[in-house]
Amino acid sequence: FDLETETTSLPLEQSALLLMGWVPPSNATLSPHKTWLSRAIQHARSCNADRHAEVFELPTSATPAERKHHNALRRLWWYCVILDRISPLCTRFSLHITHGRFDFKYSTRLGPADLQDEIYRSSVFTPAIKRRLIALFSTYLEFAIILTNMLSL
Repeated sequence: FDLETETTSLPLEQSALLLMGWVPPSNATLSPHKTWLSRAIQHARSCNADRHAEVFELPTSATPAERKHHNALRRLWWYCVILDRISPLCTRFSLHITHGRFDFKYSTRLGPADLQDEIYRSSVFTPAIKRRLIALFSTYLEFAIILTNMLSL
């Protein structure tokens, strides 16, 4: 970000989400969490990740690379949504992604089909545990969406 060597939105969004974990020294008055989340959401929208979240499947003519890119954008968008719900709970910041800015009602939630390739990638968790974690994540995402109405107050 400082050197401005990367111009592609997807890596910028990914790095902004990673930088949300940075905690400034205790005497600083900065709130980097809010700044990085705003940047991540801005980059997600610039690469149409929010539009990819509305579409579950691509046409059958899509290449494997296009499918992988689509899935990455869907994951990153829903990760932004989840972090946008956690942030107000922890810091009392207002929501960035509201019902007025994204249609949760007609969007396709991130679910087991989107995370299928993760099941056999772990050398720590068995596939059965990964399936349970994915099911738990799906429930957590539904809870995060329900929080949208409450946190808007």
